[in-house]
Amino acid sequence: MNAKAEETTEITLPENAPQYLYVGDNDTIVVIWDGKLQDDGKDNKNTIYQGNGWYYDGEENQLVLQGVSITNLSCDRDLSILLSGTNTVEQYVQIEPGNSENEHTLTIKSDNNGSLNCESILAGDTNKPRNLSIMGATVETSEIRCCGSLAIENSHIAVNNNKIYDAISGNTVSIKDSYVKAKSTEDLAGAISSKNGITISDSQILAEIGKEFGKEFGEESVIQNVNSSNSVITKKWKDYETGVDVTKTSVYGKATLKEDLTIASGESIEFESGASITNPEKLTLADGASLL
Repeated sequence: MNAKAEETTEITLPENAPQYLYVGDNDTIVVIWDGKLQDDGKDNKNTIYQGNGWYYDGEENQLVLQGVSITNLSCDRDLSILLSGTNTVEQYVQIEPGNSENEHTLTIKSDNNGSLNCESILAGDTNKPRNLSIMGATVETSEIRCCGSLAIENSHIAVNNNKIYDAISGNTVSIKDSYVKAKSTEDLAGAISSKNGITISDSQILAEIGKEFGKEFGEESVIQNVNSSNSVITKKWKDYETGVDVTKTSVYGKATLKEDLTIASGESIEFESGASITNPEKLTLADGASLL
């Protein structure tokens, strides 16, 4: 990365703030260097770094995106990204492992109408896991890979993955009050995975995988080790012997659909004991669909 810090007035930030924050906007802009907020050369508060359609607030430790189209974002410690309007990041948004031994979290949130479209969202590595939190945001990407704790709440997430990595992965995964679509087209890639369990509550999930990943375990390969409550989970996979698409929807507890759901001919929906859908007007059963 060819990046140079500006040799101007610097502001020291709180300890939990990034030591380094880069914004790829035509050139790589160094917002924070060695824990110090750089001077943007503009006549504004010295705790603000003003970019083109974005700014970093040192007092809030928050990067605000205001309908931008940029190349990438990278930090190494705690950072909050506030989305306003439609934002596009061509490559990645990531919290790097960095050199801190403490726990750090990248938080992505919205001002109620903000959205993010990017190639990938990455958090840490296996040696230095970092956490990722997506709160109240609309996000479209091809991969969410978190080596720490992944929390999704009150959000609308669409992940269309054509890589060998799982569409959504985390050391732990918590999905609450959200709509999440996770689709992997590569044979060996999964939809949603976690080493230490997936918790889904008050949510609607659509998880889809490619043919070969489902060869040995079928339905269980789509999403595993899940603790579900008050949710609707739809799984899609291919029968490895026939190549025919299989779709199965399960309802747990008192679930509320976030999006319209159609059970097509040949597909099935199964209500676990005592389960129900609180807004059945969003559910459509086509002729030939199975209600279990």
